[in-house]
Amino acid sequence: MSKRLFSTPRYLQKRHELLTPTSKKSRGEWVVSRGLCHYRLFELTEIPMARRSQVLPMKIKQWSPFVNYGSYQVWQGGKVQVWIWDQAVQQQLVADTELKKATILPETLLRTRTTEGVQLVKCLDGVEGQIWKESLLIGSRWWEQSPNAIEWDQFQRAHGLPATITMPTVVESPLLAQPWGKHKTTGGNSFGMVQERMVIMVGIAVFSVMFTWQTVSSLKWRQALAGLQTQIDELSQTIEPILTARNQAMADRQQFEKIVLLNQFPSPIELIAQIAEKLPPEAKLLEWSYQLGNLSFIVETAQPDPTFYVTTFQEVSWFKEVKAETGSGRKANQIVVSMQIKLEQ
Repeated sequence: MSKRLFSTPRYLQKRHELLTPTSKKSRGEWVVSRGLCHYRLFELTEIPMARRSQVLPMKIKQWSPFVNYGSYQVWQGGKVQVWIWDQAVQQQLVADTELKKATILPETLLRTRTTEGVQLVKCLDGVEGQIWKESLLIGSRWWEQSPNAIEWDQFQRAHGLPATITMPTVVESPLLAQPWGKHKTTGGNSFGMVQERMVIMVGIAVFSVMFTWQTVSSLKWRQALAGLQTQIDELSQTIEPILTARNQAMADRQQFEKIVLLNQFPSPIELIAQIAEKLPPEAKLLEWSYQLGNLSFIVETAQPDPTFYVTTFQEVSWFKEVKAETGSGRKANQIVVSMQIKLEQ
């Protein structure tokens, strides 16, 4: 572990308290507890590099539970690891400390990572389960207490891994001196860079005209004006294809927004697998309805027990507000189960 040459004060924002350094300065590092963050890996390999700066913010906005959020992004090829947190709360705490400038770091970036496999890491609050593949954090979930065997099994299955019998040992280590990944947005694309250069060129040209007005004769002024007109004509020809590209990018953005809506919740196949795994052997699934965040199904069983279904599916990490009702008359052996789908933290 590399040591920091100069000690930077660290403020540790936990779920219910703020730990401040003994030595306070005008600048510092602000570490947001994993329990206050949401994490997701976005894959944008199919998106042209020039358009990723437009697509990623839309995806994050659709996924984020916060109205205003701060984010930390670590790119690896066409995949980006994203942490977000409640920016309004975090900024208010910074204001209360009178800290003038703070570098915001999600706690995970300061914990020991691996390159392959699973691990359970001790955090400022609770623990974080991690699934790594080729140095990418493909799965992450936070628990206030160490998960039980069922929760750990569900976490692994949700990311396509077989269940393991033995729980991993919790990894405990001090915060790293430096984050293992650097924050990097997709940045300005070539369109924005060209615009910036054009603005600079026009600004220089205008300044030259103003300077010439005061220092040269009327003849030189007319010559400078003619030169400026030539530059403006050249810039007009240059910007035309850029404006065309901008219009195309806006059209693509509308299409991407429609696609993002489909990626917000788990797929029907994943949900069916979760439901089928929990049903009793004698139960028969009759009907199924799934619409963005709302799921309901009807089960036929010889022993209709609504309490069993509420208790069983309420324990699944994806489901919340589970309800179950028995039918009447000819449908007395049927159970109607409804629930809402929640995003993984």
